[in-house]
Amino acid sequence: MTVRTDGALAGILKDIQRPGARPKPTRAATGKRGPGRPKGKRSDPKFKQITGLIERDLHRAVLIKMLNTGRPHDLGPILSELLGAWVKQK
Repeated sequence: MTVRTDGALAGILKDIQRPGARPKPTRAATGKRGPGRPKGKRSDPKFKQITGLIERDLHRAVLIKMLNTGRPHDLGPILSELLGAWVKQK
């Protein structure tokens, strides 16, 4: 069997065939994070993603109010505040 030395897997084949070659340590093995996006709410164990349906007109009105008041385009804090107040009142 002949081994092609060109193409997408050529570098991998060279590393495998080279005696004494060690693979590069992975990010999981080194524990270091590379450059990229910072961790967000989705990966924070304090937060839980939920889904709900609201009327289109209400959603549009909320977005317009958020834009007019300069609030970030994130409904999470608003929902947390409203649900927290509702729980305390019951």
